[in-house]
Amino acid sequence: MGLSALQGRLEELGISMFADQYTSTDPQISHTAIGNIARLKQSGKIILRVETKSPILLMDAAYNRYLNGQWFVSNSSWTQLKLDKRASTLLVRDINISDKKNSLKVYGSMDEKVVALPHPLGSHRFENIEAKNAFINNLGTIKVDKASYTSQGFLRYKVYYSGYYDAPVSKVDSFLSDNDKAAVAGFINLYGLTSYSHSMSQREIILRLKSIFQSDYRYSLKTKPMQLEGFLNRKKSGHCEYFATATVLILRNLGIPCRYITGFSVKERYKELYIVRQRHAHAWAMANFNGKWIDIDTTPGTGDDSEDASIIEPITDFFQGIYFDFLLWRADGGVERNKSIIYGILVIALIYLLIKTKSLSLLRLQYKKTIKDDNIVSTINPSPFIELQKKISVDIFPRQDCESLMEWVGRIKETGRLNDRIEELKTIITLHYRYRFYSNSDEIFEELDRRVKGWLEGYL
Repeated sequence: MGLSALQGRLEELGISMFADQYTSTDPQISHTAIGNIARLKQSGKIILRVETKSPILLMDAAYNRYLNGQWFVSNSSWTQLKLDKRASTLLVRDINISDKKNSLKVYGSMDEKVVALPHPLGSHRFENIEAKNAFINNLGTIKVDKASYTSQGFLRYKVYYSGYYDAPVSKVDSFLSDNDKAAVAGFINLYGLTSYSHSMSQREIILRLKSIFQSDYRYSLKTKPMQLEGFLNRKKSGHCEYFATATVLILRNLGIPCRYITGFSVKERYKELYIVRQRHAHAWAMANFNGKWIDIDTTPGTGDDSEDASIIEPITDFFQGIYFDFLLWRADGGVERNKSIIYGILVIALIYLLIKTKSLSLLRLQYKKTIKDDNIVSTINPSPFIELQKKISVDIFPRQDCESLMEWVGRIKETGRLNDRIEELKTIITLHYRYRFYSNSDEIFEELDRRVKGWLEGYL
């Protein structure tokens, strides 16, 4: 067995070992692979609605160990969070009064048994959370069990956040394998990046890295799976997972502790809320900057895939909006809490129907009385065109079911028959429509009857 084959086999074995070690009952937040988010980006389904003042990143899960295209949670430990059930408040950590000014609201549905709560960096307090049990791991991922949720699978909460995370740094946050070092070495040498402890500060390194990716690389979902070294040094094109992974490994190589984050980019405003679609799934880095963890998003541009949206997306958005309003109404108590309003609407509707029905009955009685008193006999004659239509259908060209008269005449014209009579026939049809739908006056009837007889005389 060659050295390259042996290396590949060892990496596969390592992946399986990590998967066994870190996969728990909630695998979606214990490991992820490059490409998972790209698959989600193919869908425009709305999964969250967010009430916030401006675009923001919502973290779903954090990872700190990379191995051959996959990210894992190393040394993961979960701690149950303090939950005030009476106030439906979830306290993540104690904070200063100055950190309470930033907040947003999240609405969504719970489709999985275990749900990671999307939240901005530095979230410290959740309000109106209806879970009975919630947990946080050592990387800041927060999860709840659907079975412990009391609001019929409808997820909504208000979260307060500081915009930074002050958790301690571990050795894993700076770890790089020899393969990882080799993958980013060419990039670092090409662009002259050096460790922040030498000639560049942490801030300068991060700004320089963002500038490089913005100017020399491009965002694309149309990318085949590839090694990180190929993305950095040859392809220079990929989706957010490649940029986030490269950022984490490059910053670690330059002495800056870093983690890989998955979540959502909240950027599409719809009326008074922001909507989050599956295609807004995103990946970025979280770096320890001067003792605090901050978000670092180096993906070029906005990573917006709205040009790939379906043409029926506005229609599906409309119906999803109706369903969202229903879920919100049901979560607020539905029929039980809004009985008085519902009964009031039903009573008003019933009164309206009774009045409407009585009015129609009175109109019918009045109409019958008028006819009886005035001894009126209907003298409306049927359109003379009806007999002409029957004759043409039998003798010349049959008319199909559900075919308009003008479409029928058009097909007759295509056969080459009656070419010298087609225009007169169209005029007769126009008079027929006027007599039938707009006016049944004697003048129109006489004109229509004269033209029909003339057409038949010319035909015969």
